[in-house]
Amino acid sequence: MKGQKLLRALILNGIRSEEDSPKECKKHHSEETDFIAFQWALNDFLKEGRLYKRSLHRECKEWFEGLPMAIPYWDSDIEELGLNSETYWSDLATVFLNEVCE
Repeated sequence: MKGQKLLRALILNGIRSEEDSPKECKKHHSEETDFIAFQWALNDFLKEGRLYKRSLHRECKEWFEGLPMAIPYWDSDIEELGLNSETYWSDLATVFLNEVCE
C-alpha cells in the first residue's frame, strides 16, 4: 500500500490533536507513546459498539469516515499528499488495524 508511513503519521497526528487524548502522547514521540496513542484510539473505536454489524475492517473504515479525529478528508487534500482518494478510508483502516492488532 502506497503511503503507509504517511497514513500512520496522519492517524497519530489526528489522535494527538484530540483534546482528551493521553497527555504523554502530546509531549514527545516514541514507540511507547505511539502505542499508547493507538490504544487510546482503539478504545474510542470500541466504545462505539460497531463490531456487531459487519467485518472489523469495514466498521473501522466507516469509523474513520465519521471523522473521529482531525485527519484530511477532502479528496483534493488527500491527493495533494500523494494518496489515493478512492482507497484512502480503507487504507487508513488497514494501517490502524495493523497497528492495534499486532
